[in-house]
Amino acid sequence: MQPRSSDFTYTDTSFARDPSVEGYFNCPILLPDGAVVTAFTGVIYDANGSDYTRCDLKRESMDIIPPSELMASTGTTGLAFNGGYVALTDDTVDYATIDNAAYWYFAECRIGATSQGVYGIVVEYTVSGLPVI
Repeated sequence: MQPRSSDFTYTDTSFARDPSVEGYFNCPILLPDGAVVTAFTGVIYDANGSDYTRCDLKRESMDIIPPSELMASTGTTGLAFNGGYVALTDDTVDYATIDNAAYWYFAECRIGATSQGVYGIVVEYTVSGLPVI
């Protein structure tokens, strides 16, 4: 994932965020054409009791200027999790069938406080018609 803004600086092992602003990370999602997304999981850290972290799976049209369309979303509610670490899954995916000719796909994660972070995302999908080897 790459930071979307200059509000992050890279240290030896991680990105550090300017605590005065929220920050966003984006990354492309490359899936086979025709695949059907069945679930989206955000693996996050949230030890903050007043702010939230969220990861979204989105798509944008190749032909139309944004806004993007939300496919799935996971996030905390502003309550700190015990130990901070949690994996949240959304298995109610909108626009689930991948159409690479018409759309490009990406994940966007919001980090609101310094005691929050994103460890990764998982996109689960199925593909029909693959040959059996």
